[in-house]
Amino acid sequence: MDSLERTMRILFICDQPQLPGGVQFVCRHTVSAVQELGCAVALLRPRATLEQVADYAGSAQSYPLETSRSRLIARSLHEALDSFAPDLVHVVSGRWPVVQQVDSVVRTVPWLLSIHNLPPHEVTLQTCHGSDLLHYRLRNTRFALNGLMWALGLRRWRYAKLVCHSADM
Repeated sequence: MDSLERTMRILFICDQPQLPGGVQFVCRHTVSAVQELGCAVALLRPRATLEQVADYAGSAQSYPLETSRSRLIARSLHEALDSFAPDLVHVVSGRWPVVQQVDSVVRTVPWLLSIHNLPPHEVTLQTCHGSDLLHYRLRNTRFALNGLMWALGLRRWRYAKLVCHSADM
């Protein structure tokens, strides 16, 4: 490695509970893949038991994310940013309050937002099982206000990149 080069440092933020699920699976595997590429990785995530943290964060350094109030989210962000000093912040399927605070707090580091679908992503419309297109159309109609709120946020936030995992979203 050239003496002027240094390892890229990436702070992942995932505010999903420490339970098995799609977002957690994606986060765990993305963190592992980025580590395998040689990047230094840390994960800011809700508190969990030691058993759950090992499964969720893998071997990445982890910081606790307090999500009960906006000022506590901001404090968690400041602590992780100051301690880890990332070159990039990657928010994985963040909920509105966390993404709002990332936009407010993360000023000197580029950040990206990776989303699979609009919250509430845990809502499944059983009548649409098997058809992603029908599921997303009905779900987005039912939760149109959520969609409007996210559309406004996406126009206003300063993220460096938006990654969407679904063409039907």
